[in-house]
Amino acid sequence: MYLYNTENEVNYDFAAFEEYLEEVRCRNQIKVKHAFYETADPSVSIPYKRKILINDNYETSIHPSFEYAHEIGHVLLFSQSQMLYGFSELVTSAEERSAHLWAINAFYMVASQNEHIPNYIDVMTAFGLPFSFEPLIRKVCYQYSELNDNN
Repeated sequence: MYLYNTENEVNYDFAAFEEYLEEVRCRNQIKVKHAFYETADPSVSIPYKRKILINDNYETSIHPSFEYAHEIGHVLLFSQSQMLYGFSELVTSAEERSAHLWAINAFYMVASQNEHIPNYIDVMTAFGLPFSFEPLIRKVCYQYSELNDNN
């Protein structure tokens, strides 16, 4: 388990990203409940109920806004293959990979509106993401960089 380090080497203002996530949540009528469960219990989403349970006590290296975006991704990308999703730092299933990609794309979409595409290493550090995310985030970063270069 990675613990979220508030002293990350890269500071990033996630306000615009968090505002966008709230807009998406409201527009899609996703309910969110915050609670304090055990420190090892991740946040979960229940897509068929359009509900997210955030464990504000979960110990992780990952910034809460990324975790939140990931759970929103599960609700929006809901498939019948699984009824409950617990946040995972791993990319072990198609559903987890899709939720991670949704969160990464959402971040870069917001960042690209400022005409500055942050370096993927800086984004990984700011979000507290483990190295297993590098291929996913690098791919999305390069896609947005190319789009920005073509404009």
